[in-house]
Amino acid sequence: MNWNLNSALIIGRDHELAKKNRQDALSFFKEKDKIIGVVCDGCGESQFSEIGSSLLSIFTLNLLKQIEYEITESSLSFQEHIKILIKRQLETEITRFIQKTMQSLLIETTIEEIDFIKDYFLSTILFFIINEHLSVVGHCGDGVIIVNKDIYTINQTGSPHYISYKCIPKEVLDKRSSELDFFNIEMYPTDSVSQIVIGSDGLEPIINANLMDHLLGTQKRQLQRRFNLWQEQKMFSDDASCIVAENLNQIVEHGKEYQASENFAKLVRSIKL
Repeated sequence: MNWNLNSALIIGRDHELAKKNRQDALSFFKEKDKIIGVVCDGCGESQFSEIGSSLLSIFTLNLLKQIEYEITESSLSFQEHIKILIKRQLETEITRFIQKTMQSLLIETTIEEIDFIKDYFLSTILFFIINEHLSVVGHCGDGVIIVNKDIYTINQTGSPHYISYKCIPKEVLDKRSSELDFFNIEMYPTDSVSQIVIGSDGLEPIINANLMDHLLGTQKRQLQRRFNLWQEQKMFSDDASCIVAENLNQIVEHGKEYQASENFAKLVRSIKL
């Protein structure tokens, strides 16, 4: 598979001023026939959510490596079947991982479980899996997803549907966990995809400034340098992170050439933020 994979993450100004750690985490994997990316965004109100987001990004990546799906037909009913299987496996295994973590720490009472989840494991999860035939994109909680030129900003009105809510007694939640939609998944034929971007909701300033194209066409570490430059201009109040996957075959076919602009720094400094 002829794809380029790049990533960047940065701590937000508000977290720096509050002397908090960066609460975003990301993990990715690339081999000849599969590409996987995971972005997790820990809850800003939690005391140690950077720990949970890091653990969840690693665990979800390794779980997605194990998920195998064969493309036997292209019907919508078959795709819905694959979505249900992936959704079920993610919800079951991630919930089991959180529960086993609490057991290993000898956390036993309901109050201890609630406090532990609140402090450590409130985190959103966004992911993609790309193989030769099918590209799968999903999210649990809010964030940003870009497929080709379509931008999807997921905003769950300040109350993200954290997967860890499945580990909390129903009487503690405003809604039953069964009423929450934990993983939303979409699928695309890979040959119709030119790029996929997943990111935390901290990317919204980039969207608002119409700078999404500058996430594309970067080489190793170049995207991170752009994030650093944007932060010099005080663009990110919240932590921001993203993983960018680009189909180089699509770029060649459409005669597109993405390259770093020599005047990029001048461009960013000219933007009024």
